[in-house]
Amino acid sequence: MEKINRMASAHGGCTNVLRAEHVRKLMNPKVNCYFFIGYMTLLAANFGAVLSSLSATLHISSVVLFLVGAALTPTVLGFWTLLLTEIRPKWTPWLLTAVPLLVAGLWGGGRLYAGVVHFQMPRLTFGDYAGLCAVGIVFLLGCRMFFAYARTNNIHHDANAYMDMAIYISENREVRSLCNLTSIFPNFVSEPHGASYPAYLAFAQNFMTEGTMLERQCTINSALQLNNIFYFLSAFAAGLVISGSVWAACGVAMLAFVPRSFHYAVQSFSRDAYRLNMAACLLVFLASAPTLMAVDNAVPYVIALFVFCYLVGDAHALNVLLLGCAALGWIVTLVFSGDSLASTPMLVLASLSCGAGMLLSLRKYIHAYLKTGQFMGNIWRRCAFKGTPHETYMKTAFNCRLPSDSTSWKRKLFHVFKGNLPMTALGVLASAGICAFSLHHAVPFGVMFTAATSLILLLPFTGVLDIGPYQFSDFFVSNIRYPLHWYPIAMITAFSAASLLTPPGNGPVLREGVAALVVILAFWTAMRAFKRWGALFCDFKDPFSKGMKLFEGMEKDAPWDGSIAVSNTGFPSPFLSHRVAYLFSEAYFPLLRADTIEHVETLIRENNISFFVFWKFDIEQFKLKAIPLYQALQRNHVEVYQDRDYEIWGELRQQEEAGPPAG
Repeated sequence: MEKINRMASAHGGCTNVLRAEHVRKLMNPKVNCYFFIGYMTLLAANFGAVLSSLSATLHISSVVLFLVGAALTPTVLGFWTLLLTEIRPKWTPWLLTAVPLLVAGLWGGGRLYAGVVHFQMPRLTFGDYAGLCAVGIVFLLGCRMFFAYARTNNIHHDANAYMDMAIYISENREVRSLCNLTSIFPNFVSEPHGASYPAYLAFAQNFMTEGTMLERQCTINSALQLNNIFYFLSAFAAGLVISGSVWAACGVAMLAFVPRSFHYAVQSFSRDAYRLNMAACLLVFLASAPTLMAVDNAVPYVIALFVFCYLVGDAHALNVLLLGCAALGWIVTLVFSGDSLASTPMLVLASLSCGAGMLLSLRKYIHAYLKTGQFMGNIWRRCAFKGTPHETYMKTAFNCRLPSDSTSWKRKLFHVFKGNLPMTALGVLASAGICAFSLHHAVPFGVMFTAATSLILLLPFTGVLDIGPYQFSDFFVSNIRYPLHWYPIAMITAFSAASLLTPPGNGPVLREGVAALVVILAFWTAMRAFKRWGALFCDFKDPFSKGMKLFEGMEKDAPWDGSIAVSNTGFPSPFLSHRVAYLFSEAYFPLLRADTIEHVETLIRENNISFFVFWKFDIEQFKLKAIPLYQALQRNHVEVYQDRDYEIWGELRQQEEAGPPAG
């Protein structure tokens, strides 16, 4: 076994350090991955057939409902995992995977293959065919890029945090703690979003029950990246039902992944595609209000609004803002549409249904605020230093305030434009133009709704919503991914505006010319974006392979009963077979709160910690060098590795046993 003093050079020339018995099984994960993708494809088709069979009841095109049903696949599997874990904690993997396919096959598959479900295909024009060909090429390139990322060793905070939670669900068969923001996991880092997403990853994890986490990663990565494909389908469905044009829907789908911040979301394996997928599905139902309210029995529509409002809120904490802005845009559109809908009793019922769905998804935040005074509850890093001199500093570090030169509303609003200026300008101009045009002319309800919503969604970036210590605008500017929910709504508005410029009475030549021009521009933009993605992917591999060798080296040198302490989930803790000690989890708060070096040394021995992995940002952000823990490491441990991201400290006695470094 390689000793710890060789870790510093291991990342430069280390050969394969996987155990021999695992090398023989490396083909198995690939086969398992293809099986999982095939399973998801079959299940998505059946779920689509289930929802499309309700076309006559919901009065929405069967094609649109089929796409929405297919896009719901990850969400359905996530909630199925949560339900099964609650009612039967001792479930087996075959029970977890077989029941959804059996139920969907009996309901949707039978109707689909028996021809009971008849797709109401719209009449296609030349521009529509051109758009479908273009979006098909983009879809294939997107699949290739997504699964190229799926084959990498993802070492990133988002992916590792969600995989940690998936492992927790699979191994402990307990989910209620994931929804509790008023307490901290023992030896676990929780997060404020809904539990359905990590539950979906737990579902994927159980497709391969043997082998190391590293070997099972391929299937879980595929589950993560499949969300992008499902988001592609839901964006197309929303564009189709709102614009009423196939070629416009194709343009929306092609530009769904163009924002630069979405590239980071794909690279970091975040849950953005999951939350945006749910948001696009909700747009389908909100934009269909006039049709559904006009029928005698709109109860199914009201139920659908309740379900989708809850699912959107559960998908991501940030979707709470999206729900509020969409509800406001929906009400404004109804009021200014001049339709009798504004006084319809069914509209009141629909509004109450939306509100109930939102409150159900917000319940944990409300509970956390009542218990702790914070909507996010007991933030784990703040709790770590509670009762210490660091507590005052932590309150300052978490108030979401940025440097003074970025606090003006102009700079905050510019954050939306940054890196995506053409798209943002197009979306703002189209939305403002639609709203102005609607003052004197009739505009389709869905188009007016998305235009109003996209403008309202810009409010958080202007400082209008800043109240005292709650600087919402600073919060949204602090992360490049946070404005992502604005782009699909703005692009739907832009392409719908282009479709309105070419009504059927304007002549086929003009209509086809505008459609072809829009499709060509969207295709060209998407191709430029994928070219940029290729460059990102090339830069994506090297640091990840280095990190994999680092933790493989620690795995070899740590005692079998030893622990590896980490300060951040950005380190690949899900792949470690040794116990992981999260320094910012409740079980290890004493290490950070210890007031003497001797106390720290005692705690390290009691917890049998062999290595400490610090993210340098944590060292600076939380001033870790000023606490006894870091000082104890400087006295009794040796820094075995350091780069621009991490510091790794090992036990000094291992260094002494190993002798001088090789070479």
